[in-house]
Amino acid sequence: MMNPTLWLLVAGLLWQAPAPDTAPPTARVDGAEKIEVSLVLVDVIVRDRKDHPVGGLTRDDFQLWVDGKPADRSEIETFEEVCEAPAGPSGLETASMKQAAVSVPAPQRSLVVYLDFSQLSFQGRMMALASVKTHILERIHDGDQVMILAFKDNLRLIQDFTSDAALLAATIDELKQDRTTIDSTAADAGNRFCGALDAPSLVTGYALEEETGTRKSLAALQRIMPSLAALKGRKALLLFTDQLRIEPGAEYAQLAQRGRSSTMETSLLHLTREANAAGVSIYSVHASGLGNPLALPCQGAKPSAAAASRGLDSALEAEATLALETGGRALQRTNDVGAVLDMAQQDLSCYYLMGYKARGVGNDQRHNVRVTLREGAIPRGATVRYRPYYTDQSFRDRRERLVRSALEAPALFNKIPVSVEAFAIGPAGTGRRVLVKASVPLRSLSLLPAGRSQERGRALLRGELTDAKGAAACSFDLDSPVSVPDGGEPSASLVMETGCVAEPGSYDLTLAVIDAETQETGARREPVHLGGSPPRPFVTDVSLWTRERDALVVTSGGGAIGLKEGLELGAFVPRSQRRMARGQEARMSFLVCPAPEAAAGADGPLSVRRRLLGEGGATVASFDDRTIQEPPDAETGCYQMVDAIPAGSLGAGLYRFDVEVTGRGISAPLTASADVMVD
Repeated sequence: MMNPTLWLLVAGLLWQAPAPDTAPPTARVDGAEKIEVSLVLVDVIVRDRKDHPVGGLTRDDFQLWVDGKPADRSEIETFEEVCEAPAGPSGLETASMKQAAVSVPAPQRSLVVYLDFSQLSFQGRMMALASVKTHILERIHDGDQVMILAFKDNLRLIQDFTSDAALLAATIDELKQDRTTIDSTAADAGNRFCGALDAPSLVTGYALEEETGTRKSLAALQRIMPSLAALKGRKALLLFTDQLRIEPGAEYAQLAQRGRSSTMETSLLHLTREANAAGVSIYSVHASGLGNPLALPCQGAKPSAAAASRGLDSALEAEATLALETGGRALQRTNDVGAVLDMAQQDLSCYYLMGYKARGVGNDQRHNVRVTLREGAIPRGATVRYRPYYTDQSFRDRRERLVRSALEAPALFNKIPVSVEAFAIGPAGTGRRVLVKASVPLRSLSLLPAGRSQERGRALLRGELTDAKGAAACSFDLDSPVSVPDGGEPSASLVMETGCVAEPGSYDLTLAVIDAETQETGARREPVHLGGSPPRPFVTDVSLWTRERDALVVTSGGGAIGLKEGLELGAFVPRSQRRMARGQEARMSFLVCPAPEAAAGADGPLSVRRRLLGEGGATVASFDDRTIQEPPDAETGCYQMVDAIPAGSLGAGLYRFDVEVTGRGISAPLTASADVMVD
């Protein structure tokens, strides 16, 4: 008998419960407990005794049970058969089959190949890459969409979804040659295991190291799940591993003649819960096949056989648990590890999708689910597979999980095109003021009619500036209302500005923009290097700000760097590339930072000269020399200088903006220059 599993998707991302500000009135129960209604998609596979798909069934052929109680017909809001072609049960034709809806031809199949190099032996790595390439070349169809992800120290998007088998095969060939994907600890597991026989003192350290690696691996796998939720239909994740154990360090515990070591049951539960919520089924593969990499190097030693066997059993148990709890399958005890692709494709080729209206309170509780078929609907010996539960997640929890996933794996989120920039705009004590800017096309957001000539929506910005150790130096949280004229410019954009103060160093800036209505998300990660301020006196780099007449600029959360809260159409925004269009209005901005003892005053002013040079160094425009006598800004100790370039004043070409500062306390003139391109 096959273990029953449940295919479902808590509709928090693809079919999400309405956002709080647009939700219909909520039901009330005794005690004034808030009820949320969301659509849970129950994904069911039906196979005959020969493991062939059974198609042609209808809603009336199924009975859904939730927490031991039958669901009423009115609670099944949607029903869909997704099969390549109508295929009735073997040797049986029922009245309901004759009335069945037309099957959807050639459903798109979304497969994610996940290579966990941190949990792959050297043998497992070679077999996994070879088998994936062979099976992809032979079995990928036009309707298939395949993504390749890899994890070692961090998650890498190797190849985004594509149906190009040749491209996928070439990508695998590149991975074979990429020595950076080899995890030395995993590849050397056999030698470490044998070494522990001679040096028992190493056992505890090896076991702890394996436990730490397992937790990191499971956490990385868990974080990608929300990114896959918005894909329509079923999703299969093909997990290649051979050292991911439910009891990490089990082999070392056996060598030390100890009882049970640390268990990953809770971490596996969290992972499978996220996979179920996202509608992802895990197809686990014991990538080293029938080989036992731990026992081979030291199989002559008697203690090693039992210990290696315990380690292998722990790995197989983890793989089986992931598959069982998510409605997938575990491929074990075979050297044909690439056959998992056949299993996943078969399951994705014919299934039924029921939409169950779940009423919950968002308390994160598990609800058991069972699916049965009425008598006579399918021939004897047939099997029904589905996931065994769904989790009552609140709207807020679902969104926070989505945000965290986007910040951890931004390359997987591209529903909304996002560009990200950072600007060091001035000193702040020993640190730097950092202006952060994210831009998205307005038409990528869901704007709804509001009155006769307005469209409105909301966009959320979440982000962080993290150092090399992953610690957050700054975090960003903006909730921006969007209101634009109906039928505005197609090129219009939403620009969201914020900022913080950070110490000099190298960082990663990660931002995610979420459409508050649809929960569609775009994310980007960019490196940022903040240099320290040079000794005073100095002049900062010159930045270009252009007026974006078709941009809605929202500024929020930037009080630490002097930004004022606001929302403006057609404001000035900074540009990382000093490039502007002909006829565009612009500003050149920089800071003059004198030594504290040489700040300007009536008895010793500073003089600032600016010129705009064209081809051959000829002066195109000059600005009145600026004489500064007032004290500098109290917080930065600097003077902010802004020079306007009127619209239409420059023709196409390359220009240079020169700055020269002289005055008391400046032994030699301070200079700065910046090239400006006008298209």
